[in-house]
Amino acid sequence: MPSDPVRYADEFNNAVVGAKSTASYAFIEAVGAADSVQGSLVVRVAIDSAAPGTQPTLYCVVTEDSLTDPLGGTSNRVARQFLPDMNGIPLNLARGDTLSDTLAFDVSGHAPRHTRAVIFIEDAAAAEPHRVLQAATVRFTEDK
Repeated sequence: MPSDPVRYADEFNNAVVGAKSTASYAFIEAVGAADSVQGSLVVRVAIDSAAPGTQPTLYCVVTEDSLTDPLGGTSNRVARQFLPDMNGIPLNLARGDTLSDTLAFDVSGHAPRHTRAVIFIEDAAAAEPHRVLQAATVRFTEDK
């Protein structure tokens, strides 16, 4: 599909409607807090259904907003760290099961008030590109 939604409004609208009509496979709830030294992300995941042959994997990416480059430009949602690592957490949950996990990370050098997390569940068994089954974002509260 072309990437220009104005020029290709019908195709873009059809893609959005199609994505919204796809059933959700999982539920993500997250809360994050950070101070000047450490941050924590509490994630709760529930699987509603997973098709046979899928490999749902949870990924958490800590991002930072309002970063200024040497030329004065500003970047947002810059990936800083994968939690617990870039391999994610394989979800071996049956329908109705829930996973709750607290992930801690180092905040040194980051501005806690500009810290967020992007959390997503991806079917790691899918052919490229991997299919995202559910996603969420959370802004961290700043502990004093």
